[in-house]
Amino acid sequence: METQVFRDPDEKVLGSAILLRLLRYWRRLAENGRLPARADIAPSDMIPLLPWLVLVDVTGPESFRYRLVGTGIVEHVGFDATGMDVGEAYQGGDWPTIAKDYFYVARERKPCLTVFSTAFDPDNPTPLNYRRLLLPLAGDGENVDMFLGAIQFSD
Repeated sequence: METQVFRDPDEKVLGSAILLRLLRYWRRLAENGRLPARADIAPSDMIPLLPWLVLVDVTGPESFRYRLVGTGIVEHVGFDATGMDVGEAYQGGDWPTIAKDYFYVARERKPCLTVFSTAFDPDNPTPLNYRRLLLPLAGDGENVDMFLGAIQFSD
């Protein structure tokens, strides 16, 4: 599968009801031109999405750490990356390419959808196909300090 990247994606390309629901939720929170903060997110609003969500802390200009990885994601990839640096946790060989999505969301303050395939388990080289949506969050409404994201797997 060829990697496809959609910067500030249109709803038509999401290809997943979960990703669509999350993007619409984020957009409602960002209506006044300010980015939503983590404190604006109500987990009770997203109960069906929780297994597929990630929270990622922006720890530096080009460094990111998983704060939370949903149980559905953990089951698919075979390990829990919570607390790990994203670049270290990512098992695919194309991290330099994938990292550009994180840099884009942090710098441009806009969503990014990436559709791609990678193998997460060194003992099982069968790749997983998935769609990942990253959304910027900012405690002060301006400076991105966290991402809210979701991952959807497919055959």
